[in-house]
Amino acid sequence: MTLNGDDRMDAGDVRFERPPALEQTWTGALDDRLFARLMARLELPDVRRGGLAVAVSGGADSMALTCLVADWCARRDVAMTALGVDHALRENSAREAARVACWLAARGVAHVTLRWRGVKPRTAIQEAARTARYALLTDWCRDNGVTTVLLAHHEDDQAETALMRLARGGEIETLAAMRSTLVRDGIVLARPLLEISPSSLRATLRAKGQSWIEDPSNRDRRYERVRVRQALARPGGAALKDGALGVCRKAGVLRELIEALAYSWIDRHVRFFEAGYAQIELSPLRAAHRALARRVLAWVLARVGGRNYAARRDGLDALLGALVPVGGGDGDGDGDGDGDGDGDGDKTFAGRTLAGCRLLVQAPGTGSEADPGTLLVAREIRGVSALPLTPGRHTFDHRFEVDVRADAPVGRYLDALDSAGWRELAVRAPGLKSHPIPLIARMSLPAVKDDLGVVAVPHLGYRRDWGLARLPVLRHVAGNTVRLAHEVFA
Repeated sequence: MTLNGDDRMDAGDVRFERPPALEQTWTGALDDRLFARLMARLELPDVRRGGLAVAVSGGADSMALTCLVADWCARRDVAMTALGVDHALRENSAREAARVACWLAARGVAHVTLRWRGVKPRTAIQEAARTARYALLTDWCRDNGVTTVLLAHHEDDQAETALMRLARGGEIETLAAMRSTLVRDGIVLARPLLEISPSSLRATLRAKGQSWIEDPSNRDRRYERVRVRQALARPGGAALKDGALGVCRKAGVLRELIEALAYSWIDRHVRFFEAGYAQIELSPLRAAHRALARRVLAWVLARVGGRNYAARRDGLDALLGALVPVGGGDGDGDGDGDGDGDGDGDKTFAGRTLAGCRLLVQAPGTGSEADPGTLLVAREIRGVSALPLTPGRHTFDHRFEVDVRADAPVGRYLDALDSAGWRELAVRAPGLKSHPIPLIARMSLPAVKDDLGVVAVPHLGYRRDWGLARLPVLRHVAGNTVRLAHEVFA
């Protein structure tokens, strides 16, 4: 394992700088000094106020991270909680969680077991478990005022993920290494061990006299990651791993470049609204290179839709093909947005849905034929789940942070306004028909409801009873998807 890389890369006015690398390849146990350097490279938010959490399963990787973090926190007077997730997928899962809790109690580390309840899927179990795990972790942090969760992904995880993505195909930047920090539902997920080998982590546990649990699913060849891991352990696997990590690093540089260009483009040509929708200028979008336009659309769709994953590439290409007229810029000269040179783009766009969003072209605002207008992107109603308004802080639809007072009335919930709610408002408050928020964006606005209908729609300034004084406070937080366009949680 070597921590290295270019110190700086320039792309026009864009500059990327990386923290200084370690001076050596590290193969032994991690000590406190080295781990402190790994933590410093993360540039975390201030964790002294709310503390931090560590995801721990009891396996060697997460136990090593937990022990290292416990010592790091003790030296800095930072509160720490170890979070275990009982997926209830194995007979002994509850017993293993209890064993981990005992181990950590002996080290003075607070431990909480979070349980994945409900019916488990019959297929894609690992993917569903991963989604549930991250939801449980971020929900606990948000409920307890913790801003950061540390995860134990390591160097081999990087190589395995790159090889799995390579086998599936896709864009080159999707092969980039997992991010050391990212944000999910307002919580920072940090991975300090991405450049550390699993053998180093086991050596660390031996040095600290700490046991760990071997998960039998790590040998189950039904799972793709297990098959890739076993392939890397065979003769010649070391060279394959080094090659995969090299691809990760090079693809990461490309990803940084494309993202920097996309962010700069978005700053100039995209407008986001606190009500949760966005407008994209069509002329610059149609003139943009296909790779840049695809990234812009993926980013905007993820933010408006409140998603942690990008839309599928085929969906983005189809959208670009419908948006870019003949002669537009897509990187292959035919203007159809698909890069194949067949020029089948149309000058009209009837609207469509993609990645939880509705898209519609708005009429030009300048009156000039050269101005094709803007692309309106709004959350679609489908997939929005009602949120009971119980006291505390919640997240609605992965897009809005909601604060509910302790004396809030019982029986209210937050949901999309939807067409029925809008019809009710149009009768009760007809003046809202001329509200500047576009109609398709109004449908997905968060609305306080009860058994009698719509109680309030804060973004429209509507209240059924103006004597009401105990409405929830809403803040749009979907900006947390800013860097998640191609992130896949491994």
